[in-house]
Amino acid sequence: MSQASVIIPVYNVQKFLPICLDKIIGQTFKNYEVILIDDGSTDGSADICDAYAAKDPRIKAYHRENQGVSAARNFGVSQAQGEYILFLDADDYYTDSTMLEKIDQRLKTSDMVVFGVVGSLNGNLMSDPIPYASLDGLKSEYESGKAFLEDALTKNPGYMWWPVRYALKRSVWNDGGVRFPQGVAYCEDAATVYKAILAMGKVSVINEPFYAYRQQREGAATNNVTYKKSMDQFHVAVEEINHIAQRPDISEKLKDLLSNNFAMGYYATLIRSTLYQKEERQKCWQELQLHKDIAQYRATRKQEFAYRLIQCVGIPVTGRILGLRRLLKYGK
Repeated sequence: MSQASVIIPVYNVQKFLPICLDKIIGQTFKNYEVILIDDGSTDGSADICDAYAAKDPRIKAYHRENQGVSAARNFGVSQAQGEYILFLDADDYYTDSTMLEKIDQRLKTSDMVVFGVVGSLNGNLMSDPIPYASLDGLKSEYESGKAFLEDALTKNPGYMWWPVRYALKRSVWNDGGVRFPQGVAYCEDAATVYKAILAMGKVSVINEPFYAYRQQREGAATNNVTYKKSMDQFHVAVEEINHIAQRPDISEKLKDLLSNNFAMGYYATLIRSTLYQKEERQKCWQELQLHKDIAQYRATRKQEFAYRLIQCVGIPVTGRILGLRRLLKYGK
C-alpha cells in the first residue's frame, strides 16, 4: 500500500499539468500514488493524464463529466489507498524534491503536517509573502489540531484554509466523514479544512515553502469573483459560524477565533456588493442585513471600521462607501 495519496483535480490545464506531474515524479520519496481526476476537460489535459498513467503505474487517471473541484476531490478521496492524503491543484507544483520525504518522516509521529506556500508568477517564485498564508511564529509541534488552530488563528486571524498545504491521515476523511461541499463554487475549502484539523491529534508544522501557488493565471477560479461565487462565500460564512456555535467540543476562545476568521466572508461580500447589477446588489444587501449579527465578528482593523460604519449608516451605505474605497485604491 502507498504511504501517500496525492489527489489532483484536472480541468483545462494542459499548459501546466506536465510541470505539476514532473515535480511529483522527481521526488526522492517514491512510495506514493497520484490520483488524477479529469473533470471534463475540453483541451488536451485528458490525454496528458492518460499518457502519464500509461508510463507510471503509481499514476491513476479517471475521467468524469464536469462536476466541479469539490466533487473531484471527494471522488479522489474515495479512491485513495494511501495512509495520508495531499491535495494538489493541477496548475501548481511542488518546489522541493525532498518534500514528501520530509512529510513522511513527520507523519511517523503526527496525524497532520502543514507546510508553507509561496507565490509563483510566470513560473518564478515570488519573494513577497502571500497574505494570511504565513506560518511564522508557530511551533513545530502541537498536541492537537485544536491547539494548532488556536495558535495559528491568534497569530494570523485571516488564516487561509487551502487544502493543498496539508498532509492529513486518510482516516479523518473515511472515519470522520469529512467531505467538500458540492455545488459551492467558491470557498468550498473554508467549509471543510478546519473540520478535518479539529479532528486531528498531533500536528507538525514545516515552515518551508514546499508549495508553489500560481498567481494571475488566466482561467483560474480566483481571478473573477462573480455574484454566485461571492454569495457562496457569504453562505459558507453563515453556515460555518452557526456550525461552530453548536460544537460542544470547541472552547469559547477557539469558537471566537474561528468565527472572526469566517466573518471575513461576510465583509468580503459586502465590499464587492456594488460590483453587481442592481437586482443582485439588492438581494445581496438583503441577505447581509438578515445576517447582520455576523458582523460582530471581526478579525482586522478594516473589518472593525466596516462594522462601525454598519452600526452608523446601515448595510447599503456602508457597501457604497467600501466600494468607492476599493475603486479609488485598486481602480476596479
